[in-house]
Amino acid sequence: MSVVDDAARVESLSALSRFRAGYYACLPARADTLFDLTDAVLCAEGPVTSLVELSLQSNFRRGHGALYDALARGAVDEERLRSLLVDQLPDGPLMFDVDASTYPRPSAECSPGRGHPPCRCDGDRKTIPGWQFQWITGLEWGSTSWTLPVDVARIPPASCPVSATAEQIRRVAHHLDNLGRLRIDGQAAPLFILDQGYSASGLTHALANVPVQLLVRIAGDRVFYDGRPGPRKPGPGRNGVHGHRFELTAPVNLRRPDQVLVVPDTRRYGRVEVRAWHHMHQKVQRNGYFADQYPQLNTRLPVIEGTVIEVRVERLPDGRSPHRTM
Repeated sequence: MSVVDDAARVESLSALSRFRAGYYACLPARADTLFDLTDAVLCAEGPVTSLVELSLQSNFRRGHGALYDALARGAVDEERLRSLLVDQLPDGPLMFDVDASTYPRPSAECSPGRGHPPCRCDGDRKTIPGWQFQWITGLEWGSTSWTLPVDVARIPPASCPVSATAEQIRRVAHHLDNLGRLRIDGQAAPLFILDQGYSASGLTHALANVPVQLLVRIAGDRVFYDGRPGPRKPGPGRNGVHGHRFELTAPVNLRRPDQVLVVPDTRRYGRVEVRAWHHMHQKVQRNGYFADQYPQLNTRLPVIEGTVIEVRVERLPDGRSPHRTM
């Protein structure tokens, strides 16, 4: 058993050594100092509050003047670094999380690109001036909390959230394609998971030519349409294109699903019921992303279909009763 453990330890150290060598190659200017600075950040005890404190770390082998020089004149090959991070993803079906977080900068009035994104770091205000960063991280299957960051972008205040998010996902897909991991026979397309604040219709339209899957959480009061209009009504006018109304708040017995999966007893959630309705769509409006894509008022907005998935569980992992359906 000790021989097996030693072999696994050697392989882990070899993988770490290869990653560190690849990261060093991503630093075209002031590489030695930036590499030591990265080690100092990772090995610091607690959050980093001062650059001078980093220069006092034992694994930072230079003076504080070199630290500031590296930050001012150093460089990072961002595309090469993204490719290196994507290459660390585990084998098997790929799953990513997309989420944005705010770095508050309330006192930095002269900071370029400072906006007012939502921030929960102040109990008195719902928004605080700051910078918004959007992360894409690889997720592992199972109940682990480890993530694998592969991309981060600073979102300017005036940018379109749909276009900025689609550009990030398209960039990750490009690196996966270069590594031969975007189209693999027998495996599902990479899955990108997004929270309720993202537009499912807008992202589906923006990524129509990218072979990825999108799973977006939607509010429980949304209304969809099935795209199957009823018989044409007499009189002038054209027939509707949206079809029957599909309300998520309606009782489940009034919404006959296309697919049902029931697991009677799971260890963490008890009874789990999953229902799916295919070829559903929402009515999109000519604002935001779609206003940029269809500025002409006489053009018809697209019908963007997807699958609505409903998940009901008996209990949460901590034993509480779920307060709403997902």
